[in-house]
Amino acid sequence: MFEGEEVNLGNWVAKLRTLYRSGKLSTEKVAALKALTGWVWDIDEVDFRQGLGALKQFVEREGHAHPLQRHVEVFEGKEVNLGSWVTSRRMGHRKGKLAAERITILEALPGWVWDVDEGALVDRQPVESADGVWVDGTTLATASGLWDLQARRLLVAETTMGDGLTL
Repeated sequence: MFEGEEVNLGNWVAKLRTLYRSGKLSTEKVAALKALTGWVWDIDEVDFRQGLGALKQFVEREGHAHPLQRHVEVFEGKEVNLGSWVTSRRMGHRKGKLAAERITILEALPGWVWDVDEGALVDRQPVESADGVWVDGTTLATASGLWDLQARRLLVAETTMGDGLTL
């Protein structure tokens, strides 16, 4: 309610943003809106920048760009549903709806892949497991649940242990 009338705030904000993009919003209204704390003209850009910042933070800490689907990353004091954000970028790319600039930015991140299942077969660095057995790095990632069952079966079929025996 505003001055006794019911106002749909979401629709009103969306209309103002549309008018701004089309150049039909008065300079006075533009200035008034810019003066509001937290006001943004392009919510999609803000979402992308926040998600990207959270992903960079995650990559720096974890060494890969494969957060689990439900992973929440605290970035600049806000909780970012990073797993969902990453999945949405991958789906946008698959559907041809992700801007070329954003594709380039994401591809520059260490460990970024568009298809997680294919990515599972790309980074095959041997590592020593907790029990001292040398195994394929993707086997450890698979054991931690990063890939689906079909990808796991592929990995197990192709994994070679340190003694040269194929599983």
